[in-house]
Amino acid sequence: MSENQSTTSETTDKKELLEEEEEDGRSNKGVSEYYQKQNEMLENFKNDSEQIEAFNRMKSRKNEENSVKTQDSLINRHQDNLKEEEKLNKAAKRLANITLGVNFTLMIAKIMASVLSGSMSIISSMVDSVVDLTSGLILSISNRMIRKRDPYLYPRGRTRLEPLALILISVIMGMASVQLIISSANRISDKLNNIADPLDVTYITVGIMLTTVCTKFLLFMICQKYKSNPSIKVLAMDHRNDCISNLMTLGCAWMGKNYWYYMDPIGAILVSFYILYTWIRTGRTHALMLSGKSAAPEFINRIIKVGIDHDKRITHIDTVYVYHFGLKFLVEMHIVLDQKMPLKEAHDIAESLQTNIESLPEVERAFVHTDYDFTHHPHDEHKNV
Repeated sequence: MSENQSTTSETTDKKELLEEEEEDGRSNKGVSEYYQKQNEMLENFKNDSEQIEAFNRMKSRKNEENSVKTQDSLINRHQDNLKEEEKLNKAAKRLANITLGVNFTLMIAKIMASVLSGSMSIISSMVDSVVDLTSGLILSISNRMIRKRDPYLYPRGRTRLEPLALILISVIMGMASVQLIISSANRISDKLNNIADPLDVTYITVGIMLTTVCTKFLLFMICQKYKSNPSIKVLAMDHRNDCISNLMTLGCAWMGKNYWYYMDPIGAILVSFYILYTWIRTGRTHALMLSGKSAAPEFINRIIKVGIDHDKRITHIDTVYVYHFGLKFLVEMHIVLDQKMPLKEAHDIAESLQTNIESLPEVERAFVHTDYDFTHHPHDEHKNV
């Protein structure tokens, strides 16, 4: 009896020890993640300061003949950032045009494969290509409209056309996917009633689909090099989805012909649900951006840090709003200055702070409001909406 009790107590002790080790592991992991976030935040603070300093140095470079090497490096860094952004925009335009041409060619090939095979899975892939072609045209038109600015009709530009275009594409993809699901369900019903057409998945069809997969994978790998650009990131996601869906449709069509007929319409339904899910998620993300969703707390802290470090004459940071203005952010900052400060001095502080905030690549536009009091409620200055 005593031996059993001792064995039980040892087992209990081991369990408690294991539980403590697991808790310590979770605790250490939490501490590690915390410090990792802190380090990332400090790195972002440093990068923001360098970005702002480089921007200011570049503005006054014409008046400075003898620049220090460190200043030159900061200027060069900012110029490199501008060149990199321009390079990404050119790459996005080039890849969009290439994708447009490739999707048109693949659409023709898939139409042939659909006619030859009669497979619902391959038809779903063909419809996906048709919608891809449509989405490429929409993105191309929207990018062209964004570049052609009219300062009278659109004083702040038309950058929000891009997320609008992506939402429109999401709606088109969703409608096409739902229609394919209905058609596939009808094909299952026809087979149960013995009125469905037979499948004819030949080697020509297999060759077309495999060529599509290889082409899309190559485009995906190219897009991965420029994935920091939002448009290219969407293209990369689209190419990746096409690789997965085309492989799945080919497999389901092949199995439907050789093993079990129902695999073909079931595969079409699964592919359609996958496409529907990915594009609903994309549409939701960009809809939130257009609706003015707030930025992440980490980025708001970065904006606050810019305001705190800007000028010692700023006594308080009263209110800070950072929210989406399309793909980028709009910033509203209320700063408190001495009420006896001359207007010229207060204006120069606010304007230079606004310029510094707008020099950050994530910011589309910034507005700085000066005040002499910070005890009032923020809603007192604007109507509730």
